[in-house]
Amino acid sequence: MRRSHRSCLVVACVALAVSMAAPPAGGTQKTPKSCKLLKVSKIEQVLGAPATVAEDAGLSVSAGADSCGYDVAPGLGQPGGALVVVTHYKGALADGIAAEFAPRAERLAGGAVWDPQSEVAYVVKKGKVVGVSVTYTSSDPPASDLQPEAAKLAKAAARRA
Repeated sequence: MRRSHRSCLVVACVALAVSMAAPPAGGTQKTPKSCKLLKVSKIEQVLGAPATVAEDAGLSVSAGADSCGYDVAPGLGQPGGALVVVTHYKGALADGIAAEFAPRAERLAGGAVWDPQSEVAYVVKKGKVVGVSVTYTSSDPPASDLQPEAAKLAKAAARRA
């Protein structure tokens, strides 16, 4: 199983576990910051296919980070659709993430970087890091072929971070 598919499987499992947990006492769960960073219309524009916020999309990755998932209908000539995951890191966790991917990162246009190991486009901005992955549910195209799209989405999300 490819690393990116394993990563998506882990994100999906964590999302399922979070969705099964009861909301905090006194109300509903708060929408994570990461779900406010990208507009569905931007994802649709960049990927050329209809998108929606995934059901139970928001999940807390850890203290200092949260993620939001978006389902993308089949597009770019691909069957099966895609999953876009936006992760927002802040504070010490942002510093740690940036230090982890910096040695292997490939610089992309517009200030984004690509981590070939995690297949995520990152933008670092004022002590915050925004990461975006685009993974098709089929194996084609591989996430590495979607660097420009992931970078465009990461830059758009970082502007709102």
